[in-house]
Amino acid sequence: MFDFNSQPDNVQQLLDYAAMLHWNGRAQKAKLLRIQREHKRATSEMVDVASAAGSFNAKGKGIECALMDLLGINKRDMWREIDRRAIEMYGAYPTA
Repeated sequence: MFDFNSQPDNVQQLLDYAAMLHWNGRAQKAKLLRIQREHKRATSEMVDVASAAGSFNAKGKGIECALMDLLGINKRDMWREIDRRAIEMYGAYPTA
């Protein structure tokens, strides 16, 4: 398995930032599911939350792809590390 902890500080900061984006994207998705259950049709709040979730996810995916290329690792190892960091920094993922 790839040793993420042996990477320089700038890589560590990017990994932490990607984890933050990933966690926030998951939080927005959970919020969207809660709103959908309450309102049986689309609302402006749903559109705003979906937009925020997409923004977090797009930024996070871009960073993840760049790091995978830079470090020469596979997607599974990258996602495992991002999940580990996100849960370590922010706790369990929010649920709907």
